[in-house]
Amino acid sequence: MKKAFIMLLLSASALAQCQIDYSVNLKAFSGNELVELRSGFPGQSSVVSRKRAVSGIVGFYNICPGFYFLAIGEGESVNVTNASYFEDYHSYTSQIVRQHGSGNVSRQSRSKL
Repeated sequence: MKKAFIMLLLSASALAQCQIDYSVNLKAFSGNELVELRSGFPGQSSVVSRKRAVSGIVGFYNICPGFYFLAIGEGESVNVTNASYFEDYHSYTSQIVRQHGSGNVSRQSRSKL
């Protein structure tokens, strides 16, 4: 019983420290997009959350401090943003423009993320 109570306190403490909100204003011109929030850096990352969006605000909430980037698109070839460090108790916003041949993101292989 005591061990379970300690684990509950540790879990609650860890959740209390994850107070970062990240809103992305996505301007996509090719339809319903898969938007992945990834922790780490391209080549050494893991998926934190996946959402679908056509265009508009995509929100990620209760994120813990660390480096994050976005992978946007279907299939093996996706658009990738730069990794940014997010500090606790802050809110962040980005505007992402995704269209054929241009925009403000680079292109990478999903399997190498």
